[in-house]
Amino acid sequence: MRAFQFKAATSPKDATSSGPDTAFIAGGTNLIDLMKSDVVTPTRLVDLGPAEALKGKTANRKAFAAATEQAAEGARTLSQNGFKVSLVKKTIIRALSEVGGMA
Repeated sequence: MRAFQFKAATSPKDATSSGPDTAFIAGGTNLIDLMKSDVVTPTRLVDLGPAEALKGKTANRKAFAAATEQAAEGARTLSQNGFKVSLVKKTIIRALSEVGGMA
C-alpha cells in the first residue's frame, strides 16, 4: 500500500474540496483492499461517514467520539490485526479535533 493522506470530512463542502486524486470511503472496506494491492492508489483518502454524524452538532470531543463510532460501525478485527479498529478511531478523532481547532 502506498502512502496517502487521511481526512475525515466534516461537511459536504469539506469533502468536495479535497482536490484531485482523492478517493472516498463511507463505511465499506473494499477500497482499502484495493489500495493494499496497489490496484487503486489515491494520494488522499476522505472518510465521508463522520460528516453526516456531525451535521448540526457543536464541535466538541463528545460529538467527535459519536461520529467516530458511526464511522467505524460494523468494523471488526481479525486475529492478526485487532489493533486496527482502535487505531482508526483514534485517527478519526484526531483529524476531527484538528479540523475543529481543538488539537
